Order: sequence, then structure tokens, then C-alpha cells
Amino acid sequence: MVENNTVINSVAVIGAGTMGRGIAYLLALNGIRTLLYNRNGNHFRQAQDYIVGDLDKKIDNGKISQQKKGEILANLVFSPVFDAIADSDLVIETIAEHEPTKHEILAAIAATVKKEAIIATNTSSLSLNKLAAGIENNSRFIGLHFFNPAPLMKLIEIIPSYFTARTTTLRCEQLVTAIGKKFVVCKATPGFIVNRMARPFYLEGFRLLDKITIIQGGFGKSYGAAGGYIAAPRVVVEAVRSWAPAFVFSTSSPAPVAASFKYNLEHDNQRKHLLAIIDHLKSGLRTAGIPLVSEDSHILPVLVGDPHRNKHISKQLLDDYDIYVQPVNAPTVPAGSERLRVTPTSAHTHDDVEYFLAVLSKVWVANALRRAG
Repeated sequence: MVENNTVINSVAVIGAGTMGRGIAYLLALNGIRTLLYNRNGNHFRQAQDYIVGDLDKKIDNGKISQQKKGEILANLVFSPVFDAIADSDLVIETIAEHEPTKHEILAAIAATVKKEAIIATNTSSLSLNKLAAGIENNSRFIGLHFFNPAPLMKLIEIIPSYFTARTTTLRCEQLVTAIGKKFVVCKATPGFIVNRMARPFYLEGFRLLDKITIIQGGFGKSYGAAGGYIAAPRVVVEAVRSWAPAFVFSTSSPAPVAASFKYNLEHDNQRKHLLAIIDHLKSGLRTAGIPLVSEDSHILPVLVGDPHRNKHISKQLLDDYDIYVQPVNAPTVPAGSERLRVTPTSAHTHDDVEYFLAVLSKVWVANALRRAG
């Protein structure tokens, strides 16, 4: 929680969509007086349901008290009145990625707020310099790129434009630190850092389609366990999947990932730790009677056997316990063998394994799932 924050005491968030409500909730959680504006008041019901629902889950899990819930909600105001943003120290717009609309809303913000207020955009791709050009006193304009879901994601990109004053950047750095997040200051280049790095990886597979029939990589083997990655035409993938259930499918590994595999091969202690974590997890799942589809790989597929329960349990683990486990349903796997893809890593500890086993057992009972015979 932020206490005695003398830099930015009040924030207005423009837009009550997924990003806007997540950012507003994050700020309110950390003691910042926050106003969430949306022209269409109908969006407030969804935002309120999301925020109140998450707070209720925190109460059920013993993370906060009913009194704390009231304090957090008291930090948050919903308003369809645009002028309500006038006294905010910082205004963050989160509307659609459409440059003319962004220009319009940013100009309206600049004309409404006090002169010393910071104006920020949550754009993930548009030019900060172009957006800044239409803002009065644009030395106070900056990019604050949050990632979804904002309350959980640790990183925030801070993007000064060509016109941004250093004091504006420093105030944003202090705010990000105060709400418990990490920041990286980026140049105002397309995609900033995270998206600029990620997009080439997404496209790599498409570039190779007409050049290579099949790609196989040794991700699992680098850890001393079964498994591998392939990319190929559908008929080839289906053939391999039918006969090699330990395989996982993806594109070829980019150079930085391949380098990490090599590092793991050269550092036996890390691989030995991973194998110990895998053994611990397998043993705990057997003891708890939680069925596994296979124990042949470092990835442990926990059998659920129902697509709807599978998705529900994955969501429940993330929402209630901040644990993400990928649900795998048909047609990726045969109907009736729907599973949770449990992937331990060398970053996990034995305490992490014990916590996961306790949580999974609790969820297993709550959803009346069958135990292994």
C-alpha cells in the first residue's frame, strides 16, 4: 500500500474496458484515490463486478479483511462526467488503439486538467511523438504501458516522448515503484521493448512455412527429460502427436531461448534441482490420488476428463491462488482426456510444490473430481 504519497495522490483512468478497469483496480488496491471515467455508464457494472468479485475472493482466501475491502473500494469512484477528472494529478487514457480518437481524447484531457497534471497514454503501439504533438504543454505527456491483467503483471513500460520533461518521467517512476511494480524506461519506438521483441517471434513460424517441412527442437532434452518441440504441416504434426504423446508443439526456438537451453545443459546443479522438483511433484500427485495421463515427460498432464471443468479449474487456480496452469482440451487431445498441463521449472522450490499440491487438492475436492484408483 502507498502511504503518504506526496508525488501523485489522485489518478483518473479514461475508459472502463479490460485495461482501464484493471489499472484503476491496481491503483485503488495500493491506496491511490482513483476515478474511473467512461462515457457509457453501462460499462461500470462489468468493472464493478470484476473488482468486487476479486476482492471477495481475496476475503475468502484470507488475504484481506472485510474492512480492507471497504477501504479499497473507498479509493475508487466511477463517473460518466468527464469534468470529474479536473483535479487529478495523473490521467491515464486506455481507449481503443485508433490514433484520431486518441488525439481527440488527449486534447480534451489537456483542456480539462490542471496545468501540472501528468497526461499518460496506455498505447502499446502508437507513436508517442505524434500523440504528443497535439497536446498543449506536452512536456507533461508520457506513455505508461501496463500489461494485462494489470493487477498481476509486474512490469510497466514508461515511454517519454521527444517532448516529455525529465520531471514527468521521474514522477511516473516513483508512482510505479510505490504501487509495487517494476518499470523500464523505453524510447518512443514502435512497440517499445516488449512488443518490439515479441512480434518477430510470433511471425517466425509463418516465414518458414514455405521453406521447411518439419522443425524439431530439444527443449525437454535440455533438462534431461523426455519431450521436444516440433513445427510442421498439420498432417505431419497429427502423425507425430498420435505416436509420441510426450511431445509438445511449437515453432523453432529463437536464439536467446536456445542459448538458455545450452546454459542449462552446462549447469548440472540447476538440472538436478529441476529433476528433484519433478520427482517431488509426481510423488505428491500420486499420494493425493490426483490422476496423471503420463509420467514420461517433465510436463505432468493432470487428467480432468471434462472440457468445461478443465477451463473452470484453470481459471479458479489463477483467480483465487495466482497460479496459472494451462488447460488442454480437444481437439489438441482426445475428447475425454482433457487435462491440466502442469509444468514445473528450475525456478520453483520445494515449498512451491507443497503449496501447489495443497491448492490443487483443495480445488479437486471442491469440483468433485475423481481420484486415481
